[in-house]
Amino acid sequence: MKNNKSVKNFEGKDLTRFNFQSMNLGKSNFKNANLRDANMSLAILMDVNMEESTLEDARLLGADLRGANMKHANCRWASFMGADLSNANLEEIILKEANLMGTRLCGANLKNSYLEGARFIGADLGRADLGGADLTDADFYRARMWDVNLKGADLRRTNLTGASLIGVNLIGVDLSTADIRDADMRGAKVEPDKIIEYKKRGAIL
Repeated sequence: MKNNKSVKNFEGKDLTRFNFQSMNLGKSNFKNANLRDANMSLAILMDVNMEESTLEDARLLGADLRGANMKHANCRWASFMGADLSNANLEEIILKEANLMGTRLCGANLKNSYLEGARFIGADLGRADLGGADLTDADFYRARMWDVNLKGADLRRTNLTGASLIGVNLIGVDLSTADIRDADMRGAKVEPDKIIEYKKRGAIL
């Protein structure tokens, strides 16, 4: 397939199960589009507008979504494995039970997002903003989370095993039910009365 850039306006379109694999659609408009079960794997989607779009069960493996606007998008059960979402606007996005293994989310805005049960195994979230996000039952095994913002985030039963939390401000963050075994908290801001507890639970400080 030719990889010529094609800026398109798909606003409000029903694109259920459409095949966009490997297409170059940078800066295209998918606002309010229905992309359920669509295949966008390996597609170039830099700076696209997917605000309020529906991507349930969509496949975006290895897609380039740098700078994309996906505010309020519904991406439940979608797969972004290996995709690049650096500096994307994912505010209030729904990523419940989505697969984000190995994704790049450096500098992404995930404020007030819904990430329950999502898998971020091995993902790079350096400097991402997760303020107010729901991370209940989410899996961040061996994820790189340097300097992320977790203020007001819900981390009930969140798996942080082996995650790198260097430079993260953990003051006021409730980790009482999170799994923090082998989590690297060196350089993180931790309340003094929590240090011994976190060490006993297996964290590295």
